[in-house]
Amino acid sequence: MVMKHMLIGMVMTAFLNVPIAGFAGPLHDMANEGNLEAVKNLISQGADANTKDDEGWTALHHAAFVGHTAIVELLIEKGATVDVKDETGNTALYRAAEGGSSQAAKALIAGGANVQSTDENGVTPLSMAAIQGYIAIAELLIESGADVNTTDTFGNTPLSWVANQGELLMAKFLLSKSANVTIRDKRGNTPLHVAVAARKKGIAQVLLTHGADVNATIPSGSTALDIARANGDTAIVDFLTQHGARSGTPASIGT
Repeated sequence: MVMKHMLIGMVMTAFLNVPIAGFAGPLHDMANEGNLEAVKNLISQGADANTKDDEGWTALHHAAFVGHTAIVELLIEKGATVDVKDETGNTALYRAAEGGSSQAAKALIAGGANVQSTDENGVTPLSMAAIQGYIAIAELLIESGADVNTTDTFGNTPLSWVANQGELLMAKFLLSKSANVTIRDKRGNTPLHVAVAARKKGIAQVLLTHGADVNATIPSGSTALDIARANGDTAIVDFLTQHGARSGTPASIGT
């Protein structure tokens, strides 16, 4: 009889960690739904907090992305690896930044999460928060040691991403935190070139206010004015001209 109960227990524990319909088991499902009591019960029954689903997400990734802070804290307390990465190299902190949960991000940082962790393309949680426009998370990350001028594999900084996206409030915030307006990506573009290429006049205005060089050239010799002309963007052409923009001598137009 004792042996029978032991075998049943082993089978039930194994079931808790069997991948089901895209999840690594019931623990992931309950973490995603925010069912704290169910998560507690599953862990007490032997569910592995570090089991991954078919995309490499642990229960911590799911809870962080959706913003279930109490579950994030519980999982960390029960031994979840804070900086474990999913299939694309993202940690739970990155997922919290992507999902917009500043409280979950705060809990992860308190639990030892690396604010400078990078995904497979070198993108940090700060860059993701910037892309999504989550200023509260960006501020938390910077206050916790994130580098505002960190670059990814392609040389993009958080400000470069924002220049492309057109998130004006985020751009102003990053600039208030000493984001570099002259830094270049791997193709030689400054944030101003990126903003003009993406037709983001508001971003271009803010960048010039903060010291961007209106006549900086990319490797082809093009200036921001050349790029705006190539785009047929008369509003930005007029704006740049009013700020002293000149044409370069590009071998080819474009970025």
